[in-house]
Order: sequence, then structure tokens, then C-alpha cells
Amino acid sequence: MATTHKLYTGAIYAALMGKVTDISAVGTSIKCCLLDDGYTFDQNVHVSYNDISADEISSAAPNVGYTTGGVALTSKTLTAAAKTITFDSVDPSWATATFSYQYAVFYDDTPAADTDKMLLSVLDFGELKSVTAATCQIVLPTSGIFTVTVA
Repeated sequence: MATTHKLYTGAIYAALMGKVTDISAVGTSIKCCLLDDGYTFDQNVHVSYNDISADEISSAAPNVGYTTGGVALTSKTLTAAAKTITFDSVDPSWATATFSYQYAVFYDDTPAADTDKMLLSVLDFGELKSVTAATCQIVLPTSGIFTVTVA
């Protein structure tokens, strides 16, 4: 199945309202967490980590190698060129992993409260993906975690 990639509406709204800091800054923790196939994507209603956390895969047995909240992104970049803003990082990964997931969600983990941790974007793999005793790597789109093009 094809992977779809979408921004959460709240990501742009939060940025314009000043609720999201410089997502590429060293002091800003942007994470990738994994959700199970029970998650129902709602681009307009889901705004914060609190809205999706119930569908995050478990870090308890039989799952191995996953920590609740996901992994922090490394080598984050935010660029603007030719009317396009691009946010990207190194592909997130989990070593020696055993678990299943369908969604990868990117969010700002910097605030203390889950209700303040703004969602940025989601990758929907279209089906349940499984990894057993191997590295799980989320290969990011060649266009980055997300791009925004202005007219």
C-alpha cells in the first residue's frame, strides 16, 4: 500500500499563534512516535500529543525496543527556498525492535504538558508494519518530514 503524508491543521495554526518554537533549534525536541492500526487520523481535530497518545504502541512486552513518546529527531533542518519551506531530519530508528505500527507521528515534545505538545505531521503506511528483532527505521519522504509551498 502507498504511504500518505499529511500535516495536521493545528501545526500551521500553532506556528502562526506562536505556540511552536523554532523546530530546528537544538533546544527544541521534535519526536517521532508510532501508532497502531486502531488510530483514526483526524487532521482537524487532533492537535496535541494528548489527542493521539491512547493509540501509541505500547512499550510493554511483547513489544521490545520502543519507549513511550517515541524518539527524538537528530540533525533537524528547516530551510526556505523558492517559495518552499522544508523541515527534515535523519530518519528516526529503533534498534533491536520487535513491534507493529501503522502511523509515524511527528510532534513538538518540548512543552511539559501533553496538551501543549503540538502535532506536526503524520505518515500513514496504509497497513500494519511489523519488525522482529531488527532495526526499525522510518524512511522519510525525499521531500522531508513536511514541506509547505506558498504561491
